[in-house]
Amino acid sequence: MPNQTKNHTSPLTLGSIRYETVRLRPYQLNAAICLVCNNLLISEHVHDFVACDCGNLAVDGGMEYLKRSWGGRGWRELSLKTGEDVT
Repeated sequence: MPNQTKNHTSPLTLGSIRYETVRLRPYQLNAAICLVCNNLLISEHVHDFVACDCGNLAVDGGMEYLKRSWGGRGWRELSLKTGEDVT
């Protein structure tokens, strides 16, 4: 069975030196806050679908992509792209 290590490509060996490329994830934080119930929602991995207590907001996608589902009431985006500073 082939190696299916997440976020890595096949290593390259030249002599005694081994090179491996690591793909950076596009996001370092996937989070939003519901302005109705004030729940902070954080999706930590690709299929981590997290909903707030009142049902107004849900986040999904982990560090790979951002997906939001909401019921038309307010929410605030808190996600950070990889390499983005918190200011």
